Amino acid sequence: MILDFCIYYFQNDAVCFIILAFILLSDGFSKRRSSTEDKIFNYIIIALMFFCASDAGSWYFDGKTFPGARIILYLVNIIYISMCPIISILWLDQTFSKVEGKRLLETKIGKVSFAFLLILLTLLVSTPFTDFAFSLSPENVYTRSVGAYIGPAFTWIHLLGVTIWIIFHAKKGGKLIDKDLIIMVIKFIAPV
Repeated sequence: MILDFCIYYFQNDAVCFIILAFILLSDGFSKRRSSTEDKIFNYIIIALMFFCASDAGSWYFDGKTFPGARIILYLVNIIYISMCPIISILWLDQTFSKVEGKRLLETKIGKVSFAFLLILLTLLVSTPFTDFAFSLSPENVYTRSVGAYIGPAFTWIHLLGVTIWIIFHAKKGGKLIDKDLIIMVIKFIAPV
């Protein structure tokens, strides 16, 4: 049963990776890569590909004990946990670029978000020594620690905050609230 569960997740991640690669490399999409929003979208796609690949790797290598497996497990799990907040910051950057016409780092919220991200990444890199985000048993079985939930919490705060910001922006008669922006919000909130 557990093996079937792992195979399901591995296959799901592989299919998602292939779809994302197709989107990134498709001819129709590559012709419109000149705007800031499109470049950020490409970064989001690449980050999602890392997310899928690292998740697949974490499922595949969990419990494996060959030489080097422990290092691989640390790497793929640190990358996996890092990707949620990185993707949310990229999405926040894309939203600010579309709505305000400026990049996220030009704003106070952007500087705070990046500072928090750097602190989180530092703590994640320390995981092999501190068990901050997860621990690995002697048999290389992965177990989450409290730190593993900080990245998703950070992501949820961004998603909720940006959604509320866009709603208030629309009510104030902001310069750009259109179908594309509503789709930008819906594509991240709808799966929840």
